Amino acid sequence: MRAKKLGCQNKKFGMAEIIKKGVTDAVFSDRKLPVVRFGLQNQDQIYKLSHRICPLLCTWLIETSIRADFDKLPYRAFNIDGCICIDTHGRRHNFCYRSEGNSSAFGKKFSCGHLEKLEDLGLLDTSTRVNFTEDLDPVFVTAFSQSHFLEGKRLVASIRAFYKTARIVVYDIGLSKKSAIRVKRWCYVEYRQFNFEDHPRYFRQLFTFRWKPIVIAEALRDFGVIWYMDTSVILQKGDLRHIYALIKCRQTPRISLPIPSVQQRDMRELHWQDTHSWDTVQWTANLEECRKATYLLHSFTGHGIYAATDPSLYSFFPVSVDELRKPKAKMYEAGSVLCALEEKCMGTEIIPNTCEFNRSDPYSSFAQCHRYDQSVVNVLLADAYYYDRRYYTSEITDFFRIQRFISRPVKNRELKCI
Repeated sequence: MRAKKLGCQNKKFGMAEIIKKGVTDAVFSDRKLPVVRFGLQNQDQIYKLSHRICPLLCTWLIETSIRADFDKLPYRAFNIDGCICIDTHGRRHNFCYRSEGNSSAFGKKFSCGHLEKLEDLGLLDTSTRVNFTEDLDPVFVTAFSQSHFLEGKRLVASIRAFYKTARIVVYDIGLSKKSAIRVKRWCYVEYRQFNFEDHPRYFRQLFTFRWKPIVIAEALRDFGVIWYMDTSVILQKGDLRHIYALIKCRQTPRISLPIPSVQQRDMRELHWQDTHSWDTVQWTANLEECRKATYLLHSFTGHGIYAATDPSLYSFFPVSVDELRKPKAKMYEAGSVLCALEEKCMGTEIIPNTCEFNRSDPYSSFAQCHRYDQSVVNVLLADAYYYDRRYYTSEITDFFRIQRFISRPVKNRELKCI
């Protein structure tokens, strides 16, 4: 297969630990390879982001770190210099994506013009690691426009029900002046206005969600550990130790067992049933295996990744389409900074962008639609984690629910300091 341009490799995040500034340092191997800061924090890092719902643990945010493993392909097979961007410190960054699942394929180069933004967000810098055994005091972060003001108010109230004094940051992406004043009056809430002037014009198309990865990146830079939540989320419990345990298990020495074969994992998914919001038997098995990504998603959309992803995205991320069409590559939600900045990456020319799913097979048939940030990060996570959602989802949904309509308006007194 002819290489389009060298791609930074999206390595599997095996031994990862939480990092200050919200980034995660993933330990891949003893070799020091060229790093591609894919809108993320650098080298062996990943900075995560929650999908549509808050369920993504604070420190786990935006996307997967990408780095190039040039050892796997002869140097003469491609022109590496055509993919290099140099930052203000003279450091070289590979801005092409190399697929983990299809090592002979390379994606289009991302514009070097994004380097300044990535550097401003601290995504080209190595951060101090944070030990996950330390007590976490996450900052809750959300963003909404006027059309979602009531849902945003409800979200903040649901957080307050369990975290009376937790810090909450609300990003204004289109509130009226009156609503902005109200947000500033909410207890322990910090109001921030998203600066669209600092970003390309296409960021103003809110439905593409390009703003979300930037919001999360900025919050991680400023607060280190965060929970990002969409306004459709309603928090239902405050004890999240069972979620943290899926990552903390990495601190306990254990024998690393081999990953099941593709056939075994396909068969496992075939018999999977989503019957419990927290299946303690499966949870215990997950702790023993301890292979969960530090970038965890939580809410299943009901269809596969391939079905709701514009095929043009694969020119930037040349992953295995055959694997994306399998049930185990289910669609979960998240976002990516670098792809958000690139005009032709996260967007789509599909009109109308309305999904027409095959009810009998919501996985292998393209539904003629695109999920923007959700599609991008699902593709990246699937490629990094064996195209198997079991490794990059928590499989736990007991601590939240999704509701896109308002059944009971939140009263102002519910957001006042006690």
